[in-house]
Amino acid sequence: MHVWKDSPGPWKALRGLNIESLSLSGMWIEGMRLNHMESLSESLSSLTQLGTLSIRVKEDVPGLWEALRGLNVKSLSLDITNK
Repeated sequence: MHVWKDSPGPWKALRGLNIESLSLSGMWIEGMRLNHMESLSESLSSLTQLGTLSIRVKEDVPGLWEALRGLNVKSLSLDITNK
C-alpha cells in the first residue's frame, strides 16, 4: 500500500481484514510520513493473520515502536530513511 498523505481513513479500512502480508510505504523513495500512529497501531493489532510486515517511513516517529510491539508476525522489515 502506497500512502500519499497519512490519514486515519486508510488505516481504518484495514481493520480486521484477513491480510497475511502487508507492505506500507510512501509514494516516493523517501518513505511515508506517519501522523496518525494511534489509527495505524489499532489496525495492525487487528490483523490477526498478518505474518509478514514491511514498513518504509521517512523518519522515526513517536508511537512507531509501540505500534509494532506485541504483533505476532514472522517477518518484519522496517526501513527508516531519514531523508
